[in-house]
Amino acid sequence: MTTKTPLHDETFICSDSLRLTYRVADGVGVPLILHHGFATTADAEWVNRGIVDALAVLGRPIIILDPRGHGRSESPHIPEAYGERRLAMDLIELGHHLGGRVDVLGYSMGAVATLLAASLSSTLIRQAAVGGVGSGIVEVGGLDTRVLETDLLAAVFRSDGDDSEAPELAAWRDGAAQMGLDVLALAALAESLQVDGIDTAAIVQQPLVIAGADDFLADRPEVLARSITNSRLLVVPGDHNSTLDHPLVHQALVTHFG
Repeated sequence: MTTKTPLHDETFICSDSLRLTYRVADGVGVPLILHHGFATTADAEWVNRGIVDALAVLGRPIIILDPRGHGRSESPHIPEAYGERRLAMDLIELGHHLGGRVDVLGYSMGAVATLLAASLSSTLIRQAAVGGVGSGIVEVGGLDTRVLETDLLAAVFRSDGDDSEAPELAAWRDGAAQMGLDVLALAALAESLQVDGIDTAAIVQQPLVIAGADDFLADRPEVLARSITNSRLLVVPGDHNSTLDHPLVHQALVTHFG
């Protein structure tokens, strides 16, 4: 699927000198940044699912970020170039680069970065929506490492074997390689995900929390929603890979950011 919404490429330099790439759908008003998850692409997450076209009806600038380690953004092979706080700082710095107030939509890894950025910069991030995360944000402090072991994830992404002990992770790695992603950069990113906590009480943006009913990484999303004042929770049928496809999600995003 290709978007009906015209997009053009832009870049900016982060405070650590890394160059990030993003695509822009022009519009008027507060920009809306989209931050996708680990080991996927902006097209797979936002374009092919119809989310860009759905949000285009708002007439606002839509900023589709290639996070570091992904797409056409620079992709170092060292864990020190990544980490949740670095991803959150990229969002904050991109917001300032865009001129001030922004809204942010993040999924999975992008949701962790969005929530952390929202907790650190309430004056910059006006509204937020997140999906693909749940109780792990509150009970673990970020990515739910109870169900996704980051050391194993990093090891599988560094391996070129069949990884018979972790076939789902190996399939994830192979899929990322087929999309043209740098699997060694993704391994470094996975190794960097050392959860150090998100102060959900500091999140004042009243975000929309989206979860698939069968998403193992978004277990008990009501725990997350309850930890954030005046957040709204939407649970739809689906797993981690299919939640964003649901029409109710598209409708809820348009309403939330409208």
